[in-house]
Amino acid sequence: FDRSRNDVISMVWESIPPTDITFEMWTMPTDPSQTYKVLFSYAATSIMDNWMSLFFTRDSGFTVSMASNDQFTFDPIFSNHKVTSEKPQWTHVAVTLAFETGDIGLYVNGERHGNMTNPADPAEETNPAGGVLILGQEQDVLAGGFQRMQSTDGLLDEFRVWPYARSSAQIRDNYLLGVALENDDDSQDPNLYLRFDNDPNLYLR
Repeated sequence: FDRSRNDVISMVWESIPPTDITFEMWTMPTDPSQTYKVLFSYAATSIMDNWMSLFFTRDSGFTVSMASNDQFTFDPIFSNHKVTSEKPQWTHVAVTLAFETGDIGLYVNGERHGNMTNPADPAEETNPAGGVLILGQEQDVLAGGFQRMQSTDGLLDEFRVWPYARSSAQIRDNYLLGVALENDDDSQDPNLYLRFDNDPNLYLR
């Protein structure tokens, strides 16, 4: 992703998991001095333009925000994972949400750095399907309203979504495999898998 070009990847997400969900990805900045970047955002409508988002600031580290209606709203969770090197490095990030318990977790390099609990009623609350998933930008309106200061400047790899809240052990195991993930058996059951490899048949599930 090159913020000077406002690079993004976008898709209409009809099959978003309706309740429990896990996001997992590897990221590496090409400019470690960048103070703010958005890794992904999911907008359900122009009103609910930040249903889910993950971003990074040099002051607070990785931050996840998830919100829906008044019955199920999370304040942002901060990892406080600071950039300690000016040399670009791969970082593994994961976000989990268990709908029934309302437990949300934020993991950086296999370690849980933040959590919050806010139970929801699964009969009343679901992740709305048919919204827009954007990688590399925040949505101020549905599929738009981009600002260059919010762009990601760097690399993203192995972006995966599972239709359940993965355990701390599963997340740590994937982190320990490294960014190549050559022996990752868990790659067989994701809801969404963006490999970013050269083979188009391995790109999207």
